[in-house]
Amino acid sequence: MLIRHIMVYVLSKGLPGILNFVAIVIFTRLLSTADYGEYAIALASIGFLNSILFQWIRLGVLRFFPQHNKTEKSKHTFLSTVKFLFLTISVVVLVIGLPVVNFNSQFNDFQIFGTLCIVLLITQSFFQFNLEIVRSELSPILYGLFSLSKALFSLVIGIFLIELGYGPISLIIGLIVGMLIPIIYSWFTTWKDTNILEYDKAIIKILLKYGLPLTVTLSMGMVLNSSDRLLIGWMLGSEEAGSYSVSYDLIQQSLILIMMIINLAAYPLAVKSLENGSVKQAQKQIMENTGILLLASIPATAGIIMLTPNITELMLGSEFRDVANAIIPLISIAVLLQGLKSYHFDLSFQLGEKTNLQMIPVLIAAIINLIFNLLLIPRIGILGAVYSTLISYIFAIVASFIIGNKVFKLKFPLKDFLKIILSTFIMLLPLSLLNNWTGLTALFMQVLSGVLTYLLSIYLFDVLSVRKVVSSKLNKLSDLK
Repeated sequence: MLIRHIMVYVLSKGLPGILNFVAIVIFTRLLSTADYGEYAIALASIGFLNSILFQWIRLGVLRFFPQHNKTEKSKHTFLSTVKFLFLTISVVVLVIGLPVVNFNSQFNDFQIFGTLCIVLLITQSFFQFNLEIVRSELSPILYGLFSLSKALFSLVIGIFLIELGYGPISLIIGLIVGMLIPIIYSWFTTWKDTNILEYDKAIIKILLKYGLPLTVTLSMGMVLNSSDRLLIGWMLGSEEAGSYSVSYDLIQQSLILIMMIINLAAYPLAVKSLENGSVKQAQKQIMENTGILLLASIPATAGIIMLTPNITELMLGSEFRDVANAIIPLISIAVLLQGLKSYHFDLSFQLGEKTNLQMIPVLIAAIINLIFNLLLIPRIGILGAVYSTLISYIFAIVASFIIGNKVFKLKFPLKDFLKIILSTFIMLLPLSLLNNWTGLTALFMQVLSGVLTYLLSIYLFDVLSVRKVVSSKLNKLSDLK
């Protein structure tokens, strides 16, 4: 069942993820490090503002829309209330934001860029509301189409405008247009009959009570994930921010995507077990989920580290490669820790229904990240941000484990973990022999040799009882014959 669930999410999340990965490959060849840095700093700023201003509503939609979707009247009132809140905050953002970015008529480029960033903030927020509604209505196809539209049109329009000479503004406009298409569709379907004058104060109170505490967690999470880009831009300049951001984005669009797809498919199975009243079954399911998470993410991380020179040669523009070669190995480890924290250790708070405690590890990690960034970036540059991120995620995992273990005890597949580590080391043997090869054909051969060696190793060590699974599949095939 778990493998089947994973394949569904590979289509809905994987295709947009691949397009986002392709976008990095193309944009680093069309933009300078400074241009990409301006774009990265803008996105980090927008993400932080979004987490404070709008994310509490999105979380409320995800949590409470299903129970209001049972009758048309209840659904209408709920959506009208959400629409009222969104438009109210959007008007406040426009009233405050537009004068700020247009304070001096001499900065025309800044005015245009700043205004577009405000539009992107509002557009992105409403797009995310619609994604959560579609997700709550159990419409994976529509969810996938929305995500695919955003990724595809952002890429195509971004390339077109860059070729016309619009620089980093091109990517902002591409994102806006990419999200507007699903928004227009939703406006004439989901939101067509809603009326902001029919909002419900009781629903607003519920959304505030539920969402605002989580906003602290989200905003601290944004500090943890994005403050390094802002601080690099402030201390070292947009060129350095661009070099750092591309390397981080490249790994996140590959490694985190793999882990997120597994979690999206696996987590509901654990929740279902818990709802059926079986804590032990939920713990067993989480252990199985974590095993598959480790099975995919650890060799992927090791492979990226080993093949970094060839990956950067093929995937990134020449301006970005030197910095990427220096920092991608450490970033890969940091992103692996980020994924393990989010998709294993943090599940204690969600399954134990103590999400308010989840802010403690994030707060600790965010403070540590800020302190180390301020200390290390002026001394050792971009590497300081990488070390800060790595250290902060180590602290975050330790804190999540200590606190989360008291909320809902998770079982860790230690035996299979050790087998996966051993299999990964064996996988690296052929890769080390092919490490000096370069080019697309070389990368294909490197990946193929690594995958085949790894699959053979996990079969020999019987990781996650893989022999039983293979034997069962072969028996089914023989029965069909």
